Amino acid sequence: LSYYYSDNNYPPQINVKRVAILSDMPLLILREVLKHKNVEHVEIVGANTVASLEVVPSFMKSLNDCSNFLGGTGNYGEMGSCLSDQRVHIVESSVEDWLESKGKGMRHCGFSLVQEEDDYDYVDVYDGEIKPCKLGNKPGDYCEATEEDDGIDIVFLDVPMGAAATAERSQNWLSVPFQDKVSCTMKKGYSGILVVNAGNPPPYHLNESNINNLDPVQNARDYFMKQMTRPNEVGGNGYLIATNYDEPYSKPLSSSFIICFKVRWQYARFFRHNPAHVDFDMVSFLHEPMVETKSYPTVHYDGPTHDRYIRPSRVWEAWYCAVGPGKDLSVCTSFLPDWKNPEKFKSKVEVRKDPVLGHNVHALEDIPKGNFLTTEDTRFAIYLCDEAYEALESFIYDYFPDATLYEQTYNLTWMYGYEVNTLGMSGYAVSTASNGTFVNAACHDKELNVIDYTGLFDPDDEEVGHARFSPPVTRRG
Repeated sequence: LSYYYSDNNYPPQINVKRVAILSDMPLLILREVLKHKNVEHVEIVGANTVASLEVVPSFMKSLNDCSNFLGGTGNYGEMGSCLSDQRVHIVESSVEDWLESKGKGMRHCGFSLVQEEDDYDYVDVYDGEIKPCKLGNKPGDYCEATEEDDGIDIVFLDVPMGAAATAERSQNWLSVPFQDKVSCTMKKGYSGILVVNAGNPPPYHLNESNINNLDPVQNARDYFMKQMTRPNEVGGNGYLIATNYDEPYSKPLSSSFIICFKVRWQYARFFRHNPAHVDFDMVSFLHEPMVETKSYPTVHYDGPTHDRYIRPSRVWEAWYCAVGPGKDLSVCTSFLPDWKNPEKFKSKVEVRKDPVLGHNVHALEDIPKGNFLTTEDTRFAIYLCDEAYEALESFIYDYFPDATLYEQTYNLTWMYGYEVNTLGMSGYAVSTASNGTFVNAACHDKELNVIDYTGLFDPDDEEVGHARFSPPVTRRG
């Protein structure tokens, strides 16, 4: 999905066609992008891009060498040259002018419903049925972009860090107004991913007293991370969900990466826990290297280790709770402290049968408010990610309707499972032999005294918005 400033280092890209790279020195990112045969169009934009690329033939030949997977003799001529690839388009205008021109051509910028009969605006919906906008859609209909839309699928934003000469521009690139313009270049409703490469992890012992010691660009990055998943209506950037990871190989250059998703299916593809998924993507989407070894055209990235990219480090959890957007949320103020307290875990319960409610759980001891109930059951869960769940459904209903045991497995997941479309996971899970299966029996709000733990992470306060960026939750997904 994203690329970083270290030769041939990257997690796998989601299957996309149109890419934009905003960077002054885009060659390392470009070379990784071109390794994907599904990519059809790449736009390179940057304040000094044209000037910097002019010195490539004389001083940075190796950075422009794509002969290992594009063919050619490796002489950096037309064959094997990254910049000579027909998919690459170097934009000579400024970043602001490019954003303005792209935005004018994309009438779907913004989250809205169809307001008029000929309204082609697109809307991104988290859940529910959505369809392409067409002439004659009734006002109030939801609609989505189509694959034919010429918007960008994924934007790589390489933010300069540490240089005084670029500090003002870096702060601008991380601002909400600039990010709104970036968002307008994407295919809303069909795809849309933003990958930001900016700086290094914060110090572990960060707090309100020493946060002012950070440089202005790092403060701007932190503010962006606080705003990226807040709703547009309250001044945020409105991304559906976001995460971040660190790549130590990138040091001493920028090693922190922030990934923002606009649609759920792309988020679900990134948060896949089965390493075979990632290996298969590398085989399917990457050009075969033009060498006898036939090894992957990746050096440091190893598919089976992808799990470390979807689990933020503990330093980001500390940042999130000390000065980040979670500072005043329950996940930081009560969940994490209580989670380390064994006195807060209660499991003395029994299941009784009720003539009206069916099976339900009853406590065998006094359980004060704020305790965790039968938490140990979550250790023994059957988990089906989105792709596995859809594959099982297709296996039964499209090919083998008489596969009784498979159908029973599907029904078990559907009837007794719970959707885990939260941070760090997708699909469904069933806690095997879990008493928690029977707690959802309240008929009225006054009877509701047990809630799912994710209720701590999705506050209703519009000023906070749903906590769709939360390292503490993603680390435990």
